[in-house]
Amino acid sequence: MMLKIVTDNKWKHFKYGHEVPRKIRTADFDWLTDDKGVSDDLFIHYRRRWYHLSEFMCSTKKAVPTRLDERSIDPLAEWDGVMNDTFFSGVAIKVSSDGESYKICTFYS
Repeated sequence: MMLKIVTDNKWKHFKYGHEVPRKIRTADFDWLTDDKGVSDDLFIHYRRRWYHLSEFMCSTKKAVPTRLDERSIDPLAEWDGVMNDTFFSGVAIKVSSDGESYKICTFYS
């Protein structure tokens, strides 16, 4: 089964806690509040959903065997973090070297 990756391949800037709507912060990210009630953490708004950077699991960058005599590179190897939506789909991000922006994709098989 081939993995399909959909992305616009553009760098986007992270959103900070004060840019996330209060309703979303209190309902989905109540575990991130500081003394002022607003977190300085990094958020992503993608396809009408909010993500926190800590929700992504670091992806491994290694070859995976596909046959006994052949090795191929994992299609998500170039991405830094992965968050699965289902067993067959999810979202992956690549963080810039300065940590201020990201690229994001949806993957599915």
